[in-house]
Amino acid sequence: MKKQILFFIIFFSCVFRDTVAQVDSVSAIDEAKKFQKELNEEYHDPGKSPLGKKGTKNFKGHSFFPVNLKFRVVAKLKRTENELFFQMKTTVPV
Repeated sequence: MKKQILFFIIFFSCVFRDTVAQVDSVSAIDEAKKFQKELNEEYHDPGKSPLGKKGTKNFKGHSFFPVNLKFRVVAKLKRTENELFFQMKTTVPV
């Protein structure tokens, strides 16, 4: 009886783990596509775009690679204490 219970625990753990992984994968893909959409919208908006008014008129959208979860990096940004923010130069005149 103990072996059967152990078997069912292991079996259902494996089945549940795969289900959670699939949901996580779908969620990650949806999140990436949402980011891509929001970034394109930001570049189309003359008030938010780093391209300027002329650049937003000609902007057709970013060319994104297809989402591939093999290249996903899970990271945590750790800010250095007592460091100030600084402006970075862009390649586009603002």
